[in-house]
Amino acid sequence: MNSILALLLKVAGGPDMVYLTALVAANVVLGVAAALATGTFNLAKLANFVEQRLLPVYLAYLAVSILVYGNATLSAVPTAVFLALSARLLSYIVANLTELGIPLPSILVATKPSATPIPLAPKV
Repeated sequence: MNSILALLLKVAGGPDMVYLTALVAANVVLGVAAALATGTFNLAKLANFVEQRLLPVYLAYLAVSILVYGNATLSAVPTAVFLALSARLLSYIVANLTELGIPLPSILVATKPSATPIPLAPKV
């Protein structure tokens, strides 16, 4: 039991969790600012954010890190999950910056394709 708790504390206090926490904090601040700027702020939405975006980020990373701990074959899995969660949180931050009207480079902002995509497989 002590080894599980020690592992949990090691993962939860690691640099990856600190980085994810910083991204979550930036997301919260920018989300609240965007909601206040657009007049759509609702305290219930903030609580939903914690339940729908914050907890899944932490729980997913903690669960994967603990499950594959000590397994050299799966050592890349926590890194992949960390990168996916970071990308997800960064996309929320970009969306909030866009909602605030802050100009961003076009590479960061989703645009509609101007041409019809080429199909990967021929139609049968």
